[in-house]
Amino acid sequence: INAEYMGESPFPRQTSRIPEESPLLSIDVDRVKVFVITSTDFRKINGIFRGLMAQFNRLGAAKERALVIGTFAVHDLFDLNKGEHNRVLNKLFGDQTPLAVKENCCRLVNMIASYFVGRNYFSLSDHFLGRLVQLVTGELADTVVRRNVLGALQKLSLRREGQTLMIQRGLIRWILRILREEMGRLSEYTLEYSTALLMNLCMRTDGKIYIESVIDEMLAVCRIYMSHSNQQVVRYINGALYTVLARERITSRALETGFDTFVASLMQKADPQLRVQLEYIASALSQDAGSMQFLPEESEIDEDRDESEEVPEEEEEYLVTEEKEDEEILAEFIASSQLTPEKQLPQEPPAPRLREPETKQYPVSAVTEVKRIHTEEQKSPPMKKSATDNKALVYQGHLQASHLKENVSNSHEDKQLMKKMLERESIEYQQGLSLIHI
Repeated sequence: INAEYMGESPFPRQTSRIPEESPLLSIDVDRVKVFVITSTDFRKINGIFRGLMAQFNRLGAAKERALVIGTFAVHDLFDLNKGEHNRVLNKLFGDQTPLAVKENCCRLVNMIASYFVGRNYFSLSDHFLGRLVQLVTGELADTVVRRNVLGALQKLSLRREGQTLMIQRGLIRWILRILREEMGRLSEYTLEYSTALLMNLCMRTDGKIYIESVIDEMLAVCRIYMSHSNQQVVRYINGALYTVLARERITSRALETGFDTFVASLMQKADPQLRVQLEYIASALSQDAGSMQFLPEESEIDEDRDESEEVPEEEEEYLVTEEKEDEEILAEFIASSQLTPEKQLPQEPPAPRLREPETKQYPVSAVTEVKRIHTEEQKSPPMKKSATDNKALVYQGHLQASHLKENVSNSHEDKQLMKKMLERESIEYQQGLSLIHI
């Protein structure tokens, strides 16, 4: 795997210790992109991605996995530098893409986002993040696609840029809606990652301001899940609520709806750890200024919090079962890549060019004509030339400059060209006058 590239490395530079028999040592990421764009064989595309994930999951050491993810990023596996004209994403997540291909691509995205270097890679493209938001909000049920994209977004929400885009795209409202309307039908994975994502977005100042427009929905969700059996979900909901209570308008609305009484009732039957969280919330509701010291400062909240390169835990959502067919497809693809010359990506249609100014034929400059005549006079026997003749010739140059001004269009390019030509003709006109005295 070639991990060298220009610029600072997003992953530790090291010698690969990937097992020699692993196909990951032989995979050509650039060829994978070409194949995805040009091929109509979705079965083979699906097999290649499943084979890659299966081989990745076989790697034991975190450094080996980070090296593979870094290679995906270096060679831009998802072609993120193309922005809106990304043909890889259009092929993998298009309306005509088979569901199996889309599911496994979402698993791969979730897997890559689990690593620090992967989040570095994905965070470079706002268009890609926007596509993920569009994917997750477009799913009408708790599907494989939605769970994996939700997991990826939660991991990417540790970055300021990602948080801003998700808030602007209305992801907070969507989370509150599914937590209310799909209560009892959501998987534990969706519950944990949606509430964790909600908490991350609420920690931003923009997120708190957004919550002010959906206060009642937020308080309703908190009432439902603050007593949930999943302690992780309770922790994230409590964290989100405590964070947004820093806004006076939200606190006032919570008190109007009797939320302080609700929290007090929960404290009576809470375990010691949960009681501490509820006490902070109760203090925030009582508007005790001293209690708010536990909240981070606004400037601190708005900074990136993705500073850790700790080894992530494997998630069942993006693990794939190893199939012999996938291994055969991946092995066949690698073998064919090594035997055939490198295939180039089809050329994109050229971008429309701006209108170029028409080429104009301008008269020969007066000074050029004067110099030509003067040269011929030097070669031929001297003849007496009147000043009137020279003045007539120079006056012709003046008329030519006037002709320029009359025949140039009003376009910006032509105006600039006219200005330069008139300046040159003015200089030549003065030089022509000096030649009169030769």
